[in-house]
Amino acid sequence: METDKFPTATFTLTKPVDVSKALDGSTQDVTLTGTMDLHGVTKAVTADAQVAVGTGGTVQVAGSVPITFADYGVKAPSLGFVTVDGKGSVEFSLDLQK
Repeated sequence: METDKFPTATFTLTKPVDVSKALDGSTQDVTLTGTMDLHGVTKAVTADAQVAVGTGGTVQVAGSVPITFADYGVKAPSLGFVTVDGKGSVEFSLDLQK
């Protein structure tokens, strides 16, 4: 993945998400629409996530973005006897508060 050249991946939300159903403390399933910047390539993506709002307004968001390595110019590594699948996901877990 050439992490020396590309040490970070960035997901940027491009559409707002209504989380009003999570305001009572229950978990709400949402789809996040945005862009993923990985290995110097930016692609439009969607991510399935769960949102929960706790007492005091703390917001938790967890989910994953499915990726195909070739779409980002990344060749799946191979050691001859072991190969890596060409698809994967970037998982995230956020705890947000004011």
